[in-house]
Formats: sequence, C-alpha cells, structure tokens
Amino acid sequence: MRVGALVSGGKDSSYAIVECLREGHEVVCLANLMPHSGLDELDSFMYQTVGHQAVVNLSEAMDIPLIRHTITRHCTQGDLVYEPKATDEVEDLFDLVASAKKNYNIEAVCSGAIASTYQRTRVESVCARLGLVSLAYLWKRDQIELLSEMSQSGIEALIIKISCIGMTIERHLGERLQQVHSDLIKFHHSFGINPCGEGGEFETFTLDASCFKKRIVIDEKKVVEVDRNDVCPVAYINILKSHCEPKETETTASLEKIDRSNMYELPELHDLLNDSEFNKSAVSIDSSSTLNQRQKVESVVFKQVYRMGHLCFCAMSTKIEQTSLNETLKQFDSLLRECDEALTNIGSSLSKSFSVQLYIPKMEDFAKLNQVYSKYFEGCPCPPSRSCVESSSSDSIVVNVVSNWDESGSDDRRLYVRSISHWAPANIGPYSQYVSFEGIAFVSGQIPMVPASLDILHSDSFVDHAVLSLHHAKAILLELIPNFSFVNKPEFRDSEEEVTVACVCYITDMNFALAVKSLWHHLRLPSERLVIVEVAKLPKSACIEWEFLCIDRALNTTNNVVFEVFDNPDKFLARSSPPTESCLRPCRMFVSKSTLSKLAENESFLKIIQLNCVCVVPVEAVFNGSIAKLMFKCQNLFKHLVSAVSTIQCMSLLVLCLPASCYAFDTDMVSGLVSRIDANSDGLLSLEELTQWMTQEYNRTMSSHLLSEFKHADTDKDGFVSWTEYLSSHYALNADGSLDVSQRKPGGIEELLKSMDSDKRRFEAACAQLNNQCEGPAELRLDYERFKMFMMPEFYPEMHPVLVEISLDDLDQNKDGVLLVDEYINAISKSHGGPEDEEMSEEDLQREYGYFFSHRDENKDGIMDFEEILKWIIPQQRRLPLGTLEARSLLEKLDTNNDGFVSAEELSLQPALFFKYVLPSYYMRGRDEQPGPVEEAIVAASDSVSDIVDRDFDDIEPAMPEHIEL
Repeated sequence: MRVGALVSGGKDSSYAIVECLREGHEVVCLANLMPHSGLDELDSFMYQTVGHQAVVNLSEAMDIPLIRHTITRHCTQGDLVYEPKATDEVEDLFDLVASAKKNYNIEAVCSGAIASTYQRTRVESVCARLGLVSLAYLWKRDQIELLSEMSQSGIEALIIKISCIGMTIERHLGERLQQVHSDLIKFHHSFGINPCGEGGEFETFTLDASCFKKRIVIDEKKVVEVDRNDVCPVAYINILKSHCEPKETETTASLEKIDRSNMYELPELHDLLNDSEFNKSAVSIDSSSTLNQRQKVESVVFKQVYRMGHLCFCAMSTKIEQTSLNETLKQFDSLLRECDEALTNIGSSLSKSFSVQLYIPKMEDFAKLNQVYSKYFEGCPCPPSRSCVESSSSDSIVVNVVSNWDESGSDDRRLYVRSISHWAPANIGPYSQYVSFEGIAFVSGQIPMVPASLDILHSDSFVDHAVLSLHHAKAILLELIPNFSFVNKPEFRDSEEEVTVACVCYITDMNFALAVKSLWHHLRLPSERLVIVEVAKLPKSACIEWEFLCIDRALNTTNNVVFEVFDNPDKFLARSSPPTESCLRPCRMFVSKSTLSKLAENESFLKIIQLNCVCVVPVEAVFNGSIAKLMFKCQNLFKHLVSAVSTIQCMSLLVLCLPASCYAFDTDMVSGLVSRIDANSDGLLSLEELTQWMTQEYNRTMSSHLLSEFKHADTDKDGFVSWTEYLSSHYALNADGSLDVSQRKPGGIEELLKSMDSDKRRFEAACAQLNNQCEGPAELRLDYERFKMFMMPEFYPEMHPVLVEISLDDLDQNKDGVLLVDEYINAISKSHGGPEDEEMSEEDLQREYGYFFSHRDENKDGIMDFEEILKWIIPQQRRLPLGTLEARSLLEKLDTNNDGFVSAEELSLQPALFFKYVLPSYYMRGRDEQPGPVEEAIVAASDSVSDIVDRDFDDIEPAMPEHIEL
C-alpha cells in the first residue's frame, strides 16, 4: 500500500517506517504536526513536539517528501475512545492526513504507537473517516524486546528529553539510546518505567536508521532544565541547528522481513506441540475440504426477543432469495431493521449490542452483507463483538444478538483495535475484539490470520492454524485480564475458578476435531466448556475459528452469571420454577443438518422454538468433549437433540444439538470408567470386575427405566397402575375405550390382539401376587413391585407358569398341554420367518429333529413338558443377574490376546463397544414426570423422532465418523 508516515523525529515513528518497508509497503510521504513558532514543546498526550526544529531533516535523510501543519487546537475530548469534535487537537491531525491523501494518494497511515490507547484510537478515527488503513506495527510489542530490536536494527537515537525517576541530566540527557539501554532495563525492573518511554519517561530524536539514506547531524543544541531535582528531574534539548550528511555504511540489510512466528507461540502448549506422538497424529489441511460445496438444508424461521436482568436477547432469521444478491441484501437489511425495532421495544437497540453472531448461507456474499451490517453501527465508536460463519442453510440468514438494557445503568468495556500490527488481527470491519459487561466478556471469533498482513497462515498443518488463532484469542483476553492464562490452574481445579472460560470452536472438517480437543485437554480446561461445530465455510476460507465467552466471578454480581452443563433435562427445566413456556430461555441451538431436515416439519419441535427465544443454527455436525458424558444420561428428546446447555442466570447461551450420525467418546471418560471398574487398580479389567460393575449398572439402569415406565402409566398418581391405565399408555384407544385398529392391516390386527392378550395374562398373573386380589377387571392393578414382575417375568419364578401357558397357546396345535416334535419344528420354522406350510430343507429338518431328542426332550419321553418348555423359552443363562452375560460377551470381544483380561490398549481399539456394554443407560429411553407446556412438546417430539434415533441407538453400536480415528 501507499503509506503516509506520521513522524515526530522520535525512535518509534522512525522504526514504524522500517517495519512498513519490511512488510512491503511504499512510504510515499512523511507527515508532521508542529507547535506554533516560538514554542519549544506542547504539553500534549497526543503529539511529541520536542525536537520539532530538526524534523525537516527527516525528509532529506529518507528522501521522502514531508508535509507539515501547525497545531492550532487543544484537547477538548479526553476520553480513551475518541468521538470527533471540531475544536479538538485531533482535527489538526485529520487536516494533515487529508492533505497527504489528496496530494500523495495514500492508502494507509503508519504511526509509532506502542501502548497508548489514547493515541491509537485517535489515529484510527482519522483513518476511518478518510477511508484509510491504520498501520501500527509496534502496537503491544514487548517493550524490552522492542528496545533491543531497535538497537540491533541500526536505529541511532538521541535522548532529548527526560522526565523519569532514575534518569539524570548529566548521565542520560543527550546520550545515545544504545548507551542508556541497560539503565532503562534496570529502571524498568526497579521502578516500573516503560523501557520505550511510553509513559512520557523520555523522548528521543532519530539521527540514523535503516530507512535513512543520509544521517542527521546536530550542529548546535541547548539544554533546557524545567525541574532539576534529585528524584525525577525534567529537562529537554532544543535542537538549534542540524544538517544531513552521507552515511558511511549502508544498513538496508535490516529492512529484510523478520520471521516473527515466535511471537505467536503459546507457552501453555509447548509440551504438547513437542510431543512426538501428538505430531505424528497431526492432521494436514486439505484445501479442498474447506472449499467443497456441500448439500444444504432448508432452515426454520423464528423471530423472538427477550429481556432478562440487564441483558436483552434477539434471535431472528429470514428466508432469502439466493438467485439475486440484491434481493438478499434487501432482505438482510430488513432483518437487521426488524431486529433493531424489536430490541427498541424492550428498551435496547442494535447499536447497544454486546455480541452479534451471523450465520449466512454463502460466505462469498459476506463482503456485501458486511456493507449493509456496517450501516447500523456508523455512529457507534465501538461496535459489538462478532462471529460470522457459513451455516448449512440454503435459504436463510440467522442473526443472534445480546445487547444492553437501557436502564441497566452499567458501563461496558470494549476493545476495538483497527490498526494492523504484529499483535493480533485488526478489526477492519465493524466489530470489537471483545466487549465486557458486568463480568461477562464476549470475544469475537478469531481465525488464523497473520496479523501484519491479515492473510491466512501459509501452513499445511492444522495445528499451526489452531495455535495461531488461539494465540489471538489469548492476546485479546490479556487486555481484559492482565494475568490471563488458558491453563486451568491447579488451585481452582476442584473449586470455582476466578474466570470461567467457554468456547465455541468452528471447524470446516471433522477431521480437525480431535486435534482441537487435544489442545483443549492439554490446557486442562473442562471438556464440557468446549463446543466444536463443523460448518460449511469460515471467513477467508479459514479452517478454524475460536469464539470465547469469559465470566469473571469477581465482577459478575448483577446478572449472577454462571456456566453450567446439564446432564439431565429435568435439572434444566427446573431452572424455571414453576415451569413456564419460556423455561428454555434465550439460547443458540446448533443442529446438524441431517437432524434438522428430519425435524423441520415436526410441529412439536417448531412449538419449542416458538415458545422460546431460540436461535436455531443449521450446521454440518456437532462434536463436543462432553457429548459422551451427557448423552448417556439424557432420557428424552434432549438425549437425541440437546447435548449441553450453558446458562446465564436462568438464561442459556448455548443449546447444542446432537447430530444423528456423529459421536465422540471422551478419553477422560474412558480412563475414569476404567478406574472405577478396576477394583484392584492393576490396570486390567477381569471378568469378575466387569461382572460386578455391569450387574450393578444394569440393575440400576433397568430400575430407573421401569420406574419411569411405571410413573408414565400411573396417570392418576395413586401409586398403582391399573389395566385400563396400562392400555391407555401403551395401546391406541378410541374415545370410548375400544382399541383403535384403523391404521392396522388385517394381519396386523391379529398380531395386536394376540399381544394385548399376552399382556393381560401376564398382568393378571402379576396381580395375583398382590394379596391374591384380582377378582375382576376393576381389581386389575399393580403396585411398583408387581409391575416389575409384569415387565420382567423371566426373573420371577412366580411368573414362569403364565409364560409357558402363553407359549403353549401359540404353539400347542392339538392343545394337549405338551409340545410334540412336529409342533416344535413348526415353531422353529416360524421363528426363522418362514410360513407354517413352508417345508424345511432335508438337512435342516434332520438337524432340528436330532436337536429335539438330544437336547429339548431331556427325560426322553418323546415330548416337551412344562419344565422342558420353560428351559427352552427361558434358558438358564437368561435367569442370571442382569449384566452377567453382557460382561462375559464384552470380555470375549475385547480380549484380543485371550489372556482373560481387558487392557487399556485392547479397550482403545473398540471404545464404542465398551461404552455400549458398560453404560446401558445410554440405550434406555425414558419420559418426563408431570410434563408442562414445553415438556409436553419435548415428549411429543421425542416420540415423533423415535423412528430416526432408534435406528442409531438401539440395536447397533454407536456410529462413529469414518474419518475420525480414536
């Protein structure tokens, strides 16, 4: 870019020019503001004017034209964030830069700001109003490191003013920077001064630099003592006469670009990044994976606004016409206007937003959409934080907003750095790096851009991209929390942390998910606070974006903000007492496109959205470290739909929806389960240990399931389930109580009646155990213990006779109370799915006949009597305690070396199988107690999607993404 360089003569503005040249920019003019004639120096936080007499020599030294204006105004607007005011001294800078733009057609302005937010925001304001880019390559550099770098680059600067404890007129004023370098470092450690003089401790004038073609020589000078004292003397040098002369040696070598990758390292990850096993498994970036056009789904439309405490929420979407970009822009403008109006109606506005998330169908349209978005923040000195990703929707734009309530009476903090630097990516668009309000900090999404160029990092390693963007997030958070570290400190591990950190990590390929999780796990951050969402595309075709939320417990008092994960929907719904239609609270709901496509037409699902301020975001998939922990325990729709919830007060920021075909198992959970099962702590799981654990777990799971079924059937809540109640809860009945067979085929009706008769006979048998009082239909009712006998008759000997009777009624064709060999063969044929009259092959016939006489007919009387039939329909192994057979089966499948134990290595080969067996509660479906309006919708939706989820959860091992290795 063509750059106009703001110069004062000092080392910082000179070295900023060096950095511009290193980055490939062309400095076409110098610009300087000077005091009125006769003044040596102005008392200004904005401008360095001491030494202004020799600034004219800079033009000759660098062979670059110089524009100079006189400072005519004073400081009348002293806030850190500058809002233009005609009488303020910053407007002199505006006039100067406007002149440079007019005369030299500059595209950018460079300055030497290092740590002064006051100066940076004013330069950025001027640049923004003139349509220029602000370059501040020294911004937030480590000052000790920067001071050394300047000296090594050939900067020769004279100390021309001192106003600092430790410095003296005799020893430091008028000396070269290199000569006082060690003293500046010593004073920094002893007194806390800024090594580069950013606090006004000293000023310099540059005599030579690698960007100079000539060097400046001071011919005559005068020392002016303002305040001579022994603690903090103040004095400066007036440069009365100076000239330029040729340089003895060229220093252009120091203009070569410096590799600054070491600036973006994270000490917290050093051990992991140097681990050979981690690097061996590192994923490479396939550019095609981030650019593929993927199939999209139609989204749902929602428009909700809600206020809670001092925060206002707005979640809106609109259908768009993809055929016309202009029409899309109009619809987006209309959506933002509607969002602004809705927020205004509850005492807020879009311009007062803290955080905005945009989910758009085509990232290619982002630049144009951004122009529309910018209009709503033109008068806003610091716009909200923002993240923007391409969703999996083909026909909608989604906006999610958190804003300030007008009557909150609280101020917020915002970081809005628009200058390009080496620190972190500049916010060229209308969004702040972070916005903090009453202890809640919303951090804009960070992608792996190289800050100095704003280009995406050139590296094939996904980890390089993840670490760079994670560094940017940390750099921003350090501005909010000076001692911030991602590492979860040990002293807070078992108690509440000072700062809660949570993150939504967007990636463009699920192959990256395990690397992200490894980074997070290495930082010892709770896995339930990391949400990994696969999206179609990110800005600049990045492969990763981190969006952070931080909660400071010390400041978080007004809104009582917490971050919670609910492993049970009842706990979540209980947050609103009594349950109301808004018990889900404002939230974002990430839904995999495969799940959404099956739920979009579901009335119950839509009702949940309509009753709550829910922002539904269609994505490719959801992957979360805590998914495994949560989804094994969830019992209704949330088991299949919602994996985690984070709340603010009674407000949720995230509701995460499980994809139907993508799960992951947490390694922490694996090791945690193994340690609990491994009773003798030898690192191996024996049959005895597996049996003990699984018997306990299966009994607990089955008890929980049966209790849920009992409560569901006990509609009058009298502690008993009557036959009528059971019929109503398990069979479709007409209004008059008769069986509804309208949807059944003729053959299906017969099977339904047979099933009902079997249920009733088991019900009567169980009822007979209840004080033997089952004289008529009115008396057919079961308490919980007898209900368990009815549901699981094979485990109760009292129920065995009725099971044999039911089997004989179905199989005993001549009704003699026993089974003949032909009746047995016919039963075997039916069990194999063949019709009764279908002849078996001669080989099968002989085998089954032989088996009847060798195994079934134990007493060799030619028939199967009661005891023999019982052993057939309920084999002895089925009467063993729950979990016993499963433990044997699991050991057989996992024990690959046949040593009778399961090792960690063997377990790691089949983690899905391990979870399926040791956590059976994951496969049990339950129901809510006393459902309210929203709960009813949840239960209805749960039932309606059972055909979707049952295929994935019931009879097969959990499906794992083929491209994710565990």
